[in-house]
Amino acid sequence: LLNEPLPRQERNQSWELRGKIRSVLTGCGLSDVLNYSLTTPEAESRLLAGEPPVDETPPYVQVMNKKESQERSSLRRTVLASLMENVATNHRERKRIAIFEIGKVYLPERGPPTGDPGDEKLPLEVFRLAMALSGPIGEPSWQEAKPRASSFHDLKGIARILFNKLHLENAGFTPGQGPPYHPGVAAVVLIDGTPAGTIGKIHPKVIEAYDLGDREVFAAELDLDPLIDGSRTDYPFRKFSSQPAVYQDLALVVNDEVPA
Repeated sequence: LLNEPLPRQERNQSWELRGKIRSVLTGCGLSDVLNYSLTTPEAESRLLAGEPPVDETPPYVQVMNKKESQERSSLRRTVLASLMENVATNHRERKRIAIFEIGKVYLPERGPPTGDPGDEKLPLEVFRLAMALSGPIGEPSWQEAKPRASSFHDLKGIARILFNKLHLENAGFTPGQGPPYHPGVAAVVLIDGTPAGTIGKIHPKVIEAYDLGDREVFAAELDLDPLIDGSRTDYPFRKFSSQPAVYQDLALVVNDEVPA
């Protein structure tokens, strides 16, 4: 027998919820991808839609020995740029692209550099979730030979399904703007009233920077910590309905001032 008792077993809530998020999104028809954490500032600058970078932004976390590959010289700050590269790679091979990634970004400290790379503080590592949707909403089948094109509301609906499955009580959207999204087709994701990410249609200038032709891409990037902190595991169970579902098609006439 062991001389000492076994340590107390504790659940890894973050790891479990990341697995649940993957299960929900693959159930929505998205494919899980895994990309390099190494990139270059020039590669990520394509998401700025032609706008100049902010001057006060601290420099990227650099790889000390970057002579072997100049394409992988820095640690990434966004997961969305990696997904856009996936879309560009598969653009000519597949009409429908529906992918997501859960990965880390590396944010440098804003303090002044010490001069010695070995003395610098370690970067802040943050888990993020990014999604990208483009092309037909589904693959052609005998039920629907020509599926309709994906839209902003399809990706927003996937986000709502994820929030419901995580039992987030106060998750919503508010209009947003800024790169890499198209003006008027972007929103900020709110968790308990606090911004937790963005969602929208990719700006045409960003589409041009990735050489995607006339393809439309809808994307989102969310911080994972607010999703994990706001999720509930002690939610009440609601009884299933004993009645079959009824599908109805409604046509509504509203004023032109109503945005959606």
